[in-house]
Amino acid sequence: MYPPHNEFDMGLRYEPFDDDVWSSWGTAYCRYSLEADLKLTYNRFFVFFKPFLALGKNKISLEENYTWRADPIGIRLTGGGGYQLTENLDIFLETSS
Repeated sequence: MYPPHNEFDMGLRYEPFDDDVWSSWGTAYCRYSLEADLKLTYNRFFVFFKPFLALGKNKISLEENYTWRADPIGIRLTGGGGYQLTENLDIFLETSS
């Protein structure tokens, strides 16, 4: 959980409604975030997943709509696979969507 007025800026931009000026700051702020690291191994091969879920109801402007609600804003799925060369050295391929 991020403290009030220090929310995580997700970098999402919405079109302005009243003028043609774009804000350089984001317009969707994350109040809560859930993140996990999952790793499945078989001998020296492994597959991993890193989901990131952003929650909050702070769209458009924090001054206009400031609540504690946890509506979903977005999800980022990262995953990949690799091979363990030595005890401390891995080679892997990672993708994000």
